[in-house]
Amino acid sequence: MSDGLAVGGCRERDAGVGLRAGSASEDDDHQADRGRAKARHGAAYDGRARYASVDAELGAVSYCRYTGRSAMEWPDGKRFAFTVFDDTDRSTLDNVREVYALLADLGMKTTKSVWPIEGWNEPTIPGTTCEDDAYRAWTLELHRQGFEIGYHNATFHGVERTHTERALDRFAEIYGHAPRSAANHADNDEALYWGEARLGGLNRLAYRALHGGRARLTYGHVEGDPRFWGDLCRERIRYFRNFVFDDIDTLAACPIMPY
Repeated sequence: MSDGLAVGGCRERDAGVGLRAGSASEDDDHQADRGRAKARHGAAYDGRARYASVDAELGAVSYCRYTGRSAMEWPDGKRFAFTVFDDTDRSTLDNVREVYALLADLGMKTTKSVWPIEGWNEPTIPGTTCEDDAYRAWTLELHRQGFEIGYHNATFHGVERTHTERALDRFAEIYGHAPRSAANHADNDEALYWGEARLGGLNRLAYRALHGGRARLTYGHVEGDPRFWGDLCRERIRYFRNFVFDDIDTLAACPIMPY
């Protein structure tokens, strides 16, 4: 599963500016599910909370407030998933082709992200884009082999909305579909909910203080800004990686994932 790192639990499309609105019948179904979950788990299930964890056979299982179902449902009854989303930073054919040949030999079909369009400003971190014919052909071969191709913003520097839309269109033109997963690139100022925008309240103030009041601001989620593209993300991308941790066990770091 090459997209398990990213957010998107509860079968709702969370990325961008908000949750997708449901129909009245869907809301009724969700209410019924919540009632059944509360009946099964008693006080451990709190329908007013975003998530409530209960002790289950395999440990703590998070329940989504919208469905009352487990937010962790791995294929074939598996207990966990290990995934790799490869930020395309500094990637060239010379330094990544053999890495992916090894991954293919091992049967590890990970996620290789790309920049769909060539940049025109100084890169925050350089690398090859899909405008390079040989590199694009190689990523298409990876795609045919079963590797997921992810989106790592439009290019290697910040862009405005028109260029983001062009990059998403170009991605679909190359790979035949919109990206299923994505992650912000470094210091691109059109990043979504990045830096201190990932946090609120006292946590945001603490983050700002730790960065000496110089935390970089991003604007991809700010409606009315020329760099805003939260609506495009919600419409076209299902999973978006956001919080990052320094431990491989992300569930231990954030038990309510995916959210």
